[in-house]
Amino acid sequence: MKMKYTLMLLLIVVSSIAQEKRNELKVELIVDKENNYSTTVAESPYFVKEKVLQIYPGEDLNIEVEINEGNISTMKVVDAVKFPERTISVRFFSGI
Repeated sequence: MKMKYTLMLLLIVVSSIAQEKRNELKVELIVDKENNYSTTVAESPYFVKEKVLQIYPGEDLNIEVEINEGNISTMKVVDAVKFPERTISVRFFSGI
């Protein structure tokens, strides 16, 4: 029984960690009813430069933002919304 509670605590701690990189991702773009495009994106960072987010079709991201003196000071991708007042949820999809 003690092991069960320890494991649950570990999952809670892990779920609040920022994600610096996305796992390998299969991207599919629907061009029209007959044509589509598919590729695999290797593991890569979400932010390609400071404050420049790269997002692909099929991704759902939660971006936690800190603002100081009216300017964005930090942004990070998190797997769970812990602070809804400073988290932006983004979904990128393609379809007809």
